[in-house]
Amino acid sequence: MIKGLLTLTLLLAALPLFAATSSKAQPQVWEYPVIRNHGGVTPLPDAALQPNPRKTYKVVFNLTKDDGTGKTNKGLEHVARAVNLFALSGVRANHRKFIVVIHGAATDFVMKNDDYRKRTGHDNPDVALIHALRANGVKLFVCGQALAEHHIPHSAVNPDIVLSLSAISDLIILQQQGYVLYPL
Repeated sequence: MIKGLLTLTLLLAALPLFAATSSKAQPQVWEYPVIRNHGGVTPLPDAALQPNPRKTYKVVFNLTKDDGTGKTNKGLEHVARAVNLFALSGVRANHRKFIVVIHGAATDFVMKNDDYRKRTGHDNPDVALIHALRANGVKLFVCGQALAEHHIPHSAVNPDIVLSLSAISDLIILQQQGYVLYPL
């Protein structure tokens, strides 16, 4: 009994320490400064390696995966997060040179909603995000070779996405132009 009272006393004495520790934890706040409802970011103004608003950032996102969830493509969510992160840091749209090259398993989501529905039986979950990315300066290209491999006619491609010759040549050309490769 004395042992039990001692344990209880120690636990009660430690409670303020646990409360102090938990009160120091930062609340998780998600913001969507440019792309609404996608690619949420949490402000960390004191974190290291902040983007410089006076610099121009050239990135080519190599999007090849389909996570198979039937939800918005996680790679596209990462692109939205990149846009939101740089916008949150004060980097204006004309200083964000972001390009997405789509091929491989990710190719199917480039289709217009009606064509996608005919192929899969449900709506394309990426149409709204693709439009939002495009409206905020992100250029999206689909590999023409991947379209042929996936039997997707050019007429089925979402108008927010540009047909390119090949992801192979896109990635080589863009890297020669100074774009940093970010694989997704």
